Formats: sequence, structure tokens, C-alpha cells
Amino acid sequence: MKKIFTLSFVLFFISLYANEHKFAIIADFGGDMLPANGVCGGGPSMPRGLCINKVGPVFYSIYPDEYDALVFFTTKPLAGFNDPKQAFITKADIKGIGYDVALSNPSQVGSAGRLMVSAVVGNLASFPDDPDGTFSIVPIKGVEVIAHEIAHRWLSYVKVDHNDGAGKRDILRDYVNESAGNHWSCWFNTDGSVQYGGTLADNGDGTFTDTFGPRKFSQLDQYLMGIRPPEEVDPMYYVRVGYSLNGCPDMPGQPGTTKIYTGQKIEFGIEDIIRANGAREPASSPCHLKVGFVLVHHPDFYPLPFELEKVENYRKALEDWWITATDGRGSIDTDIRRCGTGTDQCPGAADINCEETEPELPDDDIATDDNNTDDSDHTGINDKDTETPDRTVEDNDDKEAEISDEKSDNKENDTDETSTSKKSGGCALITVK
Repeated sequence: MKKIFTLSFVLFFISLYANEHKFAIIADFGGDMLPANGVCGGGPSMPRGLCINKVGPVFYSIYPDEYDALVFFTTKPLAGFNDPKQAFITKADIKGIGYDVALSNPSQVGSAGRLMVSAVVGNLASFPDDPDGTFSIVPIKGVEVIAHEIAHRWLSYVKVDHNDGAGKRDILRDYVNESAGNHWSCWFNTDGSVQYGGTLADNGDGTFTDTFGPRKFSQLDQYLMGIRPPEEVDPMYYVRVGYSLNGCPDMPGQPGTTKIYTGQKIEFGIEDIIRANGAREPASSPCHLKVGFVLVHHPDFYPLPFELEKVENYRKALEDWWITATDGRGSIDTDIRRCGTGTDQCPGAADINCEETEPELPDDDIATDDNNTDDSDHTGINDKDTETPDRTVEDNDDKEAEISDEKSDNKENDTDETSTSKKSGGCALITVK
């Protein structure tokens, strides 16, 4: 009976705080969501540090399977290989976009089938306080990092066939050490795609200047996303530099700077994309998406007010950014209650339960204290095993027994393999190694 009560207690607080903040807040009572050694198990493509295969089932025990994408943050300090900014793609059901091999599936994150992708963006403190601020690892906006990971659901995998007898060329993507990544090549003029590529200007003398302008979804991106028909994709070009038949390995430069390339301008159209990859099937996809934000924290250190505000700011910023970045063709709803209705150009339906009132606080002993640590300094926490549990809440042993999977799953002797972007559909160039 006590275990049932404990689980109800935990789930109550998840639901309560989500309604207040419009995102889910989950405590790692079992110690397997934020493991000390970073190993999550669940296969080589599973992100490290923040274990979505452990968080996901708890999330879906509260919320319905009505999210197209999830975004996972944590307040626990993570670093290096244990703090990836990675996409975990769970569907490969679209033909013609170059990603047609299912390496993962929705059930690995607890979804019965709808979930398309999880953006595991890790340590909240690694992001600029302002969503429009420049990210420290790759010089794009903080909000664009999240959009970038979600966009790996569709981008960037396609090849091009110029119908010149040479066949398919994998020259639109970045290459590192002769291995294709899942970002656009900086020699490909994407007009500043959030999936990289160049914002190139043709100087008319065999040189091209990249201005590292604002990021958005290019027309090709929107076609691959299923929100722009092929006939509305303008002609494109890339620069063939030297004798390379592959794309460049460079990440975007700092905003406000420029870089000049010298090479041959190669023009092509959407027909060359379709020739190489096949027509997109289905021809279009829903323009309105439901995206849930999830914040995971150490059980003894409830997120501080400024951390909650930061997640909320990113949540709202992503909604606004998405509309602009898709030229109004797309919209997303990041309210955890799924109350968003999109835009006039891309409408969506609000969930029938989104106007539900917030749950009332229970009596006396149940309504204790996930808040009693708001004034605690948690910046020095490295892992749960180094902390003394706060005994003002219920015994962690019971919590572990009810809301986590067998801890032996987390004690596998996994090696520290690098999950390549090819395997995970993730983002090797944005992952700290």
C-alpha cells in the first residue's frame, strides 16, 4: 500500500507542476534517469547522461501518447560526452527524404507509436539565458539548437543526381574524415538553414562569400518536412571546391563574420533531389506539431525559479521561431496540455482536455515538499550517489522500486562508444566529445 501511495505522490507532483509551468517536471527518484556514469543502455544510439529510455515511461504514465516530439532538459550539471545535444529519431516512415532505415522506435522512449523524435539537449545551464543568445559550442541561437535537433527527423540525408550519367552524389552534406554527417555542407547555399549549410553570395568572379546570416528552414528543408510542394522550391546551387566530391566539414561561423570560398558553381533543382531519392511519400505531412518539454531534476533539488523561467522562455521562443522559420507554413504547440491551435496558415486542434483545472493540493502529509529545496544551491551536484537524501520526503528506496526500471539495466558494462550521427540520426558535430 505504501508503494502505491508513493507512486501516486510522485505522479501528482509531476502533473501539478506541469500545469503551472506548461512543461513536465520529473524527479529522478530512482537514480537511473541521470546516472553517475552516464550510461543509459538501450542500444548504441541512446543518448548518454540524460536517459530518455528511463524518463520516457514515467512521462507517458502521466501524459497521453499525443506528442510528435519531446525535448529533454535537466538541471543536473552534465559535461562532455555525457551532455550530448542529440536527436533520437524513432520513425523512418517517410520515403524520399533519404532516411528510411528505422534504427530506433517510439517504444524505446515509452510511446506507443506517435512519437517521431526526441531532442535530448541536456544541461539547461549550457544554454544561453536568452533563447536568442548565441550557443557556446556552435554559433547559432540557443532556440535554434532545439529546432535543429527536432529537424533531424527530416534533415539532412538526401543526395543529388544531376542526370549527367554520374549517378547519385552525396555532396550536399558535410563530410568529416570521409564520413557523411547529417548536416548540410557549408558549400551548399541553403540560405542559412538551421541544419547549417551556407548563406552564400555569388561574387561573380569564382568566389562566394558566406555571411553566416540568420537561421531558418530553407525551401528544400520545408519540402523534406512535407510543408512545401516541390513546384515551390526554387533552383539551388552548391560550390564544388577543388576536386572534392563531398561536402565541406566546417560548422557555421560566428554571426557578423564572413568566409570566402573559391570554386565552381553547380546549379540544380528539386527534380535532381527527387531523381536521386525518389518522390516524397507521403507528398505532405501535418504542418502543426505537438511538442512536449520535459525537465528532469535530482530529487533533493527542485528547480530554482530562474531555471523554471528559462525553460518556459525556451518553450515559448521555439513556438515563435518555428512559425517564422517555416515562412508561416508550419506551427508547433509546446503547451504540455496541448492547448495550442496553431496559426491561420497552419491551424491545429487543441486537446479536448486542455482547459482542465489544475489539481487541488492534497491534505497535510502529502503536500509536503518538493518545494522545500528551492533555496538550496545545487550547482555542485555531480550525481545522485554523492548526495545525502533529504528525509523530509518519502524514502527513496520505495520511490526507486515503483517508478524506475530494474537498476541492473543501468549497470550494464557498456563501453563508451561514440554514437555517430549516421547511426543515431543525431548530431555528432553539435555533441561535445
